[in-house]
Amino acid sequence: MLVIHEMTVDCAPSLSRLHAACFGEGWDEEYFRRLSLSPHAYGFVADFDHTSCGFILCQGVMDEAEILTLCVLPEYRHKSLGRQLLEKTMEYSKSLRVKVFFLEVAEDNFPAISLYTSCGFTKVSKRTNYYQTACSSKDAYLMRRDL
Repeated sequence: MLVIHEMTVDCAPSLSRLHAACFGEGWDEEYFRRLSLSPHAYGFVADFDHTSCGFILCQGVMDEAEILTLCVLPEYRHKSLGRQLLEKTMEYSKSLRVKVFFLEVAEDNFPAISLYTSCGFTKVSKRTNYYQTACSSKDAYLMRRDL
């Protein structure tokens, strides 16, 4: 059974593991702890049968918010978890009076771009060499959605 709940500081270890599993170079536990304690950050975790399998993390200021990351473990993809996390976030954000959302997505991440587009996000611009690793760099699209 799927349960989506608010992110708390106690989620930091599992969020760090999930992020690394989805992106290779994941953010560390301390980063997630700091974000979960920030008054400007919020997020939701998807648990399937008591196992964390995805999450979304946002940061907002005034009437704008940014999706910092959205990840779903590969074995749980194509089950609408990403869409459910996005929808839960958008609904919650309305209560915070958020009017516009932004996010960056790698230009070659076609499944994510498809998800965001189907949820009402549009491409605003392209950021050259936005994602950088020791071996390569990738361009990203900046996407926007009004609430």
